[in-house]
Amino acid sequence: MYETNGEFSKINADAVLNGSIKMKSDIRIDGKLKGNLETQGRVIIGKKGSVNGNIICVNADIEGRFKGNLTALESLSLESESIVEGEVSVQKLIVCVGAIFNAKCSMHSKEDGIIKLLNNSEIRSKKEKKKNKKKFKIRSV
Repeated sequence: MYETNGEFSKINADAVLNGSIKMKSDIRIDGKLKGNLETQGRVIIGKKGSVNGNIICVNADIEGRFKGNLTALESLSLESESIVEGEVSVQKLIVCVGAIFNAKCSMHSKEDGIIKLLNNSEIRSKKEKKKNKKKFKIRSV
């Protein structure tokens, strides 16, 4: 895991992002993200924040909305007004009264979580290499 030393990135409430984010530090999302997020830190989705896509992280705290697949190495915490839909894979799940949790959930050991994170990164790297090769393929005329 990555030591963040209290540093984090933030997507403000007025921001709308489409695409993928890969980082090492913690991130707080108060705006909207449509796409994938992979971090070696914590993901916080604020009360007005929303994510539609896939998240791979160490820990996640959700106060807003999430729809997609979420893999957390350690814990997922759902606050009272959160809404989660999709598939979730975690070691620990904390659900506060009032949270809406409409997801298929699988629990894993810490070791299995590490293996999942490594496998996801390796699979993604192979796909990106193939994709880049296709982009820059030179054809003779």
